[in-house]
Amino acid sequence: MEEKIKTLIETKFETVKGISPEWFIRFFDMLESFGVNEDKISKALDFALSEQNLNLTQRGNNRNGFDKNSRTTKMLDEFYALMQKLSKNMGEEKFRKFLEDSLDYMQAEYEKFDNTSETCFKNLFLKCLVQAFPEELELVSGRTKLAEMSTESDSCTIDLKLGGMTIGDIHFEEVQGNTPLIIFTDLRTLPGLKRMGLGSYIFKEFCKQVSFYKPGYSVVAWNVMKDKDGSKVYPKWGAHPVKLEVKNDFWEVDPTPLTEEQTQAFYGDGSRIYYFSPETIALIGMQKNNRYGKECIREKSM
Repeated sequence: MEEKIKTLIETKFETVKGISPEWFIRFFDMLESFGVNEDKISKALDFALSEQNLNLTQRGNNRNGFDKNSRTTKMLDEFYALMQKLSKNMGEEKFRKFLEDSLDYMQAEYEKFDNTSETCFKNLFLKCLVQAFPEELELVSGRTKLAEMSTESDSCTIDLKLGGMTIGDIHFEEVQGNTPLIIFTDLRTLPGLKRMGLGSYIFKEFCKQVSFYKPGYSVVAWNVMKDKDGSKVYPKWGAHPVKLEVKNDFWEVDPTPLTEEQTQAFYGDGSRIYYFSPETIALIGMQKNNRYGKECIREKSM
């Protein structure tokens, strides 16, 4: 059956542009090697190779295991090494049961899909892994670390990874302004993994690093669209809309909170700015990351 599955996937991908079939080949090889029920494998294949799922995969984070390059190969090696580790820790029978239960869950979610669905086959499996093995999540600093950041450096990232796969991340940089200031433009998790506390997990670590390496700095959430997720969650974390203007790469921030009416008058229906004071950043940074992963990449950098 293994060769039949590989041939089926490769034939399907002859007409699929822009993404590699390797993740799917190795995924179904894993199912076969652990003796997963053939009927479940067949249903999962129909799902994975459906036009809808492949379209969603192409629209999603293609870099996360679907590019055709050595970086993707390394990522896949790391991901499937994690699968082998989990199988050894659990025992093959329990791991096979986990795989079959995951396929059942993914199939049920697939039946809810419509053309506007935000998730895909791979992301649904990653969701199953996050739920079952939260301790395997790892926070990793990008090439430029916050400790080394300055107004002259490149932008920085903190990535949340699972077996080499990026589950979520935050992008940020230090800018020149009337107050010591860090701005972040992207705080995201993969489609289909929202409302799991992953974004707050990343943000707590970010705040912990800011308060440790850049004490006294304010943080601004840049380009927050009206009535989107950020505009709803940031106030819960202690941020508020403010006036901010950029002139010749100099950021002029007025930290005075704006009322809803003032925010609408200043920004209209465009994106707005949310301001986190140094005190708010310090308070968030003191919160424990008990739900997921390994506590705290700051300690690794010291």
